[in-house]
Amino acid sequence: MCWSLSPNCNEFNKNLYQYYEKQTPWSGLPPTLPRNYKEMEFYAKCLRKHKYYIKSFHWYLKYLLAKIKYLIKKY
Repeated sequence: MCWSLSPNCNEFNKNLYQYYEKQTPWSGLPPTLPRNYKEMEFYAKCLRKHKYYIKSFHWYLKYLLAKIKYLIKKY
């Protein structure tokens, strides 16, 4: 999903991506959601930039919790 939110995504790029995606064994799978705190932060920023404020806030909270868990585990 985040690739479609990229500022570099235009119709040509999107069609090109979809063309090659259909040729892979993963063509029917949905995009994966962020799994670690770094991906969560990037996803939240991406959503906020495209004015999905509620989803962005949700993912930013998930990011903060994941970051706190990481720091506790590290120390």
